[in-house]
Amino acid sequence: MGPTLKSITLCGFRSIGQLHQFPLDNINILIGANGAGKSNFIEFFRMMRAIVDRALPRYVRNRGGGSGFFHLGPKHTPRIHADLDFGDLGYRFEIGLTASDGLQLIDERVRDSPLAPGTSHWVELPTGLLDSILPKHRFPTEVSGKTTEIATRVFEALSQWIVYHFHDTSRLAPMRMPHEARDSEWLRHDASNIASVLCKLREKDPDSYGLMRDTVRLGAPFFDDFVLRPEDCGGVERIRLEWKQTGSD
Repeated sequence: MGPTLKSITLCGFRSIGQLHQFPLDNINILIGANGAGKSNFIEFFRMMRAIVDRALPRYVRNRGGGSGFFHLGPKHTPRIHADLDFGDLGYRFEIGLTASDGLQLIDERVRDSPLAPGTSHWVELPTGLLDSILPKHRFPTEVSGKTTEIATRVFEALSQWIVYHFHDTSRLAPMRMPHEARDSEWLRHDASNIASVLCKLREKDPDSYGLMRDTVRLGAPFFDDFVLRPEDCGGVERIRLEWKQTGSD
């Protein structure tokens, strides 16, 4: 596990005008009225995932272009600024709008020591690209120099971030569809393989499985247990998320 994010500064991103040194812990609960910025705060981490995956242009296209990312529009907010503090590690960048309605990193910096009042330890990375150069630092053959080690540590921290969004429970939701039973190493962001992961936990780590089952019962006392039955589907073993009610078959 990489370093923990201690605080975040985010200015000009969607509905978030100014958010300075917002403290974060291992578990954080966001509570607020509709339109307060909760979803946009989470959306920032989706954008960060696109940056480390070298997929920022595609991410922007899939969301209708870059203009909508700027607070009150790009004329009011010409740049989006972000500062991520990991304690003895930091990542800072600014994003501007391109003529083709895309996003472009126009300032990108890293640091590997705590910031003291009145001092700066930021090291600037080459910018002017539609994608961040940060992912290149995972491959020593692509870059060299004193910033490589710092940028590699920053990249390793960011590349572990995954946004899980389980709001879709409709009839055709990914979590309700049959999924390959062998796909159980990591829980996917849309929970499409949740049945496979639960089945593996039941076999390999029954204590953790029991804790998850008992936790579900706190919110749904009628819940008895998951029903996880792998089935052969044309040579591929698939499994669907099912459950049964207490006192019922």
